[in-house]
Amino acid sequence: MIETGFELYVGSLDDVAAACQAQRYEELQAGLVTSPVLLFTREFGAAEIIRLADAVSTITGTSWMFDDRDVNQRREPEACVFVDRLDRALVTAAAGLSDESALMISRLWVKKYTDEEGEAPRWRNEDNVGLIVKVLSLCRDAVRRDKDVLQLWKL
Repeated sequence: MIETGFELYVGSLDDVAAACQAQRYEELQAGLVTSPVLLFTREFGAAEIIRLADAVSTITGTSWMFDDRDVNQRREPEACVFVDRLDRALVTAAAGLSDESALMISRLWVKKYTDEEGEAPRWRNEDNVGLIVKVLSLCRDAVRRDKDVLQLWKL
């Protein structure tokens, strides 16, 4: 199994949670349970999805919400392993953005991190534009297939 900061999947909350409960992590990461898959390196903390969502929200004007107590939005299939369903309105808004918007999203993402943490993120020098293009593509796939975007992360 690849050690990640967090992972994004397109599919069903039930399917991903069940795979985690059965400890089928290698199959998940290989795209055998659901596809596409996007693995974020360990430099990215699980909370980065919130800052990325805020950056997309700033550009699109879309508000989003997440209730970690709602079993329709979060599952804990085993101790300290979480599967979160990303807000459908936010995913749809992201799917509507062009790949050319990735640079602006990247800059906003780094700014939001820096504003909140008081320092630039460790991952700021990585190819975040390419990564964001992949996130946008994943969102487009989810909307086209009427599936959810799910975040898997571990404490």
